[in-house]
Amino acid sequence: MDRVDVGVAKGADAAAVARSLRTAAEATGARVSTRAQWVSAHAPHTTRTTRLGYALVLGIALLYTGISLAGTLAMATAARTRDLRSLRLTGATRAQLLRLATAETLLPTALTLRRSTPRPVANAEIPPDQSDRVGSRVRGPEVI
Repeated sequence: MDRVDVGVAKGADAAAVARSLRTAAEATGARVSTRAQWVSAHAPHTTRTTRLGYALVLGIALLYTGISLAGTLAMATAARTRDLRSLRLTGATRAQLLRLATAETLLPTALTLRRSTPRPVANAEIPPDQSDRVGSRVRGPEVI
């Protein structure tokens, strides 16, 4: 066991509990620290190397996404050569065909991005019967 979280009951003297814990810890060689001390000692810290690693992974993911999209568009265009040839024979110019292909690509992409982009919830209302429970899942026992 590497850690024990201790909570102080309402009405209890936190300083007295801390003194008792420190006295008990001295006998066993354990260390007593506050929540803030423990978090600063054990929380991961972002360094330049970490950010560079994130950027590298993101770059690889974006490259793979670009290659996948290009392959998908190439297959879709190859499957539509008959349709595009018919449009060309009816008088559509090359520029018009490119605009059509661009619109057919960008419209579904834009709609998908619009639907999947997270948006902040502004002025969210908390139902009156739930207001006392907001954040209760986040709070943990006080570490002393």
